[in-house]
Amino acid sequence: MHHLHSALIPSLCFACLLAADPAPVVQSPIAAELAKQEAAIADWTTKVATIRDEIQAAQTKAENDRGIPDLLAKIEAINKQVADIRSEILLTLAKLERDKGLHDMVAKIEAANQRIVDLKVQVRSEAFKPVAIPAASLDSGLICAVYNDPNVVQPNTATISANPIYLGKALAVDMEPRPGEENYTLDFQGYLKIESKGSYKFALNSDDGSFLYIGAALLIDNGGMHGMQRKEEILTLDVGYYPIRVQFYQGGGGAGLEFTWSKDGGEEKPLPGSVLYSLTSELAKVKPIAEAKAAGLVK
Repeated sequence: MHHLHSALIPSLCFACLLAADPAPVVQSPIAAELAKQEAAIADWTTKVATIRDEIQAAQTKAENDRGIPDLLAKIEAINKQVADIRSEILLTLAKLERDKGLHDMVAKIEAANQRIVDLKVQVRSEAFKPVAIPAASLDSGLICAVYNDPNVVQPNTATISANPIYLGKALAVDMEPRPGEENYTLDFQGYLKIESKGSYKFALNSDDGSFLYIGAALLIDNGGMHGMQRKEEILTLDVGYYPIRVQFYQGGGGAGLEFTWSKDGGEEKPLPGSVLYSLTSELAKVKPIAEAKAAGLVK
């Protein structure tokens, strides 16, 4: 079987999944601020007690001394400072309490949003089930059909003509841009092999439009005429084979296509050829690359 070696035919990439490091523990700013303010109150309380002792001693020695009014004025001033400090502390504590309340509220909102996302993934995943297909009837690679498609100038469409100009075997879903080539569509079809149950994130990054179907359901709609644009979705998938289809179309200007995945929050990589399959009977229809070049279908 021959591989498609034109700019429109994919290449293979594979890498291992990496686990995320745990988040570092961060000291609470509220606890630190409270400790600081409590220390300030204790310091001022000690100062006030010392001054009051001095005043009491002075009053005992000379109750009629002219310095007593000055000492009383000093006490008044210090008492006012203590009152001002306590007011600032109360305001700070009130602000910290409000901030803590806002922080708790934001945390609750984020947790609720995550539960909604998880529920959405769970409900949507119920619609995606593996198909019963004998592994012996499959061979590696997807069928990639190439079409001349003048309709790609219309955004958000994946309409393609009935007869491809070329039918090849693809070991990955990607492409190499070729300047000057416009108004064409790539249509990858086959089966995706899931070897272990888990949460899978799929992502399409393309210029211009692209679509991902799992079974008959559209999972990612990245249609439209645009530069490199990424969209992603998450599914929980069981072990088995899933029908898969990726459509890409190029209007004019730049072109690019990247199809990646990750499992359970691991590292994101292009899908390897080891998980992409087609029916052996369909792969038999693939044209040899030499024949396609001779017919002028590919360069």
